[in-house]
Amino acid sequence: MSSTKISMHTHSAAIESLEIIWRNYLTVCERVDLDACSPEQLEHYAQSPIRPFRIAAFHSRQGAFIAMWNLWEYYSRSLCGELPNKERQLKSESTVNWIGRSLASNNKPFSELNWFVQANSLRNLIAHNGARIDSGRTESQFKKASLAFDNLDTFSDGYLTLESSHVAELKVKIESFIRETTNYIVSE
Repeated sequence: MSSTKISMHTHSAAIESLEIIWRNYLTVCERVDLDACSPEQLEHYAQSPIRPFRIAAFHSRQGAFIAMWNLWEYYSRSLCGELPNKERQLKSESTVNWIGRSLASNNKPFSELNWFVQANSLRNLIAHNGARIDSGRTESQFKKASLAFDNLDTFSDGYLTLESSHVAELKVKIESFIRETTNYIVSE
């Protein structure tokens, strides 16, 4: 089996990878997400316990969100690394803010910077707290994330009600960012 190397910092490879993550996510949704599967699939599951499907959909959404976010971070870091003016990331600075600062120092727009700053709070809740709100710090992150994602809520046990629409919104924002930055470097 031969392997082909893909340079993730190119916009075409990033878009291709984003689409693959999205298709994988949709494939899982069709099988386990009761809010997204076909009526025929739903009918097939009508006599099954719902809990396993809800848990599978919850984890699938988190997985797709984190995979897409990681792709965006890698693409963005690579992009900033190729710009003429290099900015060092400060110790306490988020990757999103560093990317915004790096693009600004090169006079490159980042039209959705505020949205990504807010969305980063949801990423942190998933990555560092298992999508659970259980303290003052996580409540603060939840409030910030709620500014980016409509209808973001929690279940009675404190876990986020992460929806397919939230994952879809992230996909659209990342795709827009990649398209916006396509001409920032000329190395393809």
